[in-house]
Amino acid sequence: MCFSTVHEHFLLAYNKAVFREAGIENPPATWEEAYETAKKITNPDTQTYGYGVLGSEWTDWFFQYYVWQAGGDLTKRNADGTLELTFTDPAVIEAANYYQKLRRDGVSQPDLTLKFNELIEKFAQGKIAMMPFATDWVSTAASLGAKVDDIGLCPFPAGPSGKSVTTSLGYNWVINAKSSPEKQDAAWRYIAFMSSKESMERTIEASADKGAVDPIHYPRTDVNVSELTDMNPEYQEVLKKIEGTGRLEYEGKDIISPYVDRTVQKILADLNADPEKEFAAASEQAQKEVVDQYNKEVLEKAEK
Repeated sequence: MCFSTVHEHFLLAYNKAVFREAGIENPPATWEEAYETAKKITNPDTQTYGYGVLGSEWTDWFFQYYVWQAGGDLTKRNADGTLELTFTDPAVIEAANYYQKLRRDGVSQPDLTLKFNELIEKFAQGKIAMMPFATDWVSTAASLGAKVDDIGLCPFPAGPSGKSVTTSLGYNWVINAKSSPEKQDAAWRYIAFMSSKESMERTIEASADKGAVDPIHYPRTDVNVSELTDMNPEYQEVLKKIEGTGRLEYEGKDIISPYVDRTVQKILADLNADPEKEFAAASEQAQKEVVDQYNKEVLEKAEK
């Protein structure tokens, strides 16, 4: 059993203080604008860089957004339930080339060993001006020293597709069906309380007291964040803009992720690497090692 608790969205975060210092008024709307903005902001002397890129862990997590903006995906689900790799789709290669461009021209952070949490910390410190950002990270960045008023959020800059696409993610409570009836009952009562109007309102008010309210959606229709605190009106406008653009992460991520990770890491570390060749090789390897067996099991299950 599972129950929804909150919904978050992925956007592009930008540090308004860094933008102001560079004389930039508006967030980027396209890849080219994002690149030019990053180029203008980057200053190796102060160790300030325009773009934050995940290069050491979960690299497919951020990379998939760029593939989507380019109009494609890393995989697709066929009508019979089988999984098809699309690593060599033009959109994947365009995203990879853009990644290499950010790296080659020095507008992304030079340290590819930065972990996810370290990337957010650099953003909070004003050392990274832009990065993909979940809406529930506002309070995290604030806890790391960022001024909430300086945390700007905007839709992902549109790539070659001309569209901005994002994900809508959720957190869930889960009750283990194998636990004892007593534990299941206790878990249910705890979930009921944590999902109550009173509990959610207290959580929002506590966040407001700490100076940062995350722009997320709560599943309860009787909980209105704007009535409880003065959430940044800009955040509310951004959430309206991205309505209907959310989608799930790419199909088969649980088994495909390592192959994308290693390929993205390689093209970032070796700027002479050919993205098309690297992704073709990764596709062949993934097909042999996991996809063929996965599809076989899917078809066998369908026949039963």
